[in-house]
Amino acid sequence: MLAGEIDNTSSSQPQLSTLATSENKKIVVVGSGGSGKSSIVTRLINNSFNEEYQQTIGADMFVKQISNSSKKHTLQIWSCGGHERYRSLYEQFYEDCDCVLVVFDMTNEASFQDALFWHNEIRRCIPEALSYLIGNRIDESDKVKINIEDAAKQAKTWNMTFKPVSAKTGQGISDLFAEISDAIP
Repeated sequence: MLAGEIDNTSSSQPQLSTLATSENKKIVVVGSGGSGKSSIVTRLINNSFNEEYQQTIGADMFVKQISNSSKKHTLQIWSCGGHERYRSLYEQFYEDCDCVLVVFDMTNEASFQDALFWHNEIRRCIPEALSYLIGNRIDESDKVKINIEDAAKQAKTWNMTFKPVSAKTGQGISDLFAEISDAIP
């Protein structure tokens, strides 16, 4: 396995022996409903994509082993439902969070504008967490309404790292999580 490569041979449930030799890291994924949070995580975990929208009720938790050049991480990834009725539940997921991903839909301006709520939320609750602004659906170039340069500029003003991805094609997903694994202390 190369440095920073994701171990796709592991199941979504870790084995006790691997937990003992790896560092556990918690990632929380937030954003507007329908932005592709669970699809991004499913692409990472199962290398698959479901065309049908399935609303996340509350939150879903996934586990993935990732190895980089110096260590192995067990990522505990919480994909939180994006609809307003679940927002009061989120603070419980922020505890001990190492990294937060704020996902928005590159084809939906309201989703991008809603990222401001999520930015303010994470700065209020978990200001020390590593944070990324994730633009999903870059594969739909004819429908993209948010300019990549504008999203990157916004992320920089928020002290976040911007990454454009496609849960549908997998573009940028492995690189994103490999970068996170390297960046998490």
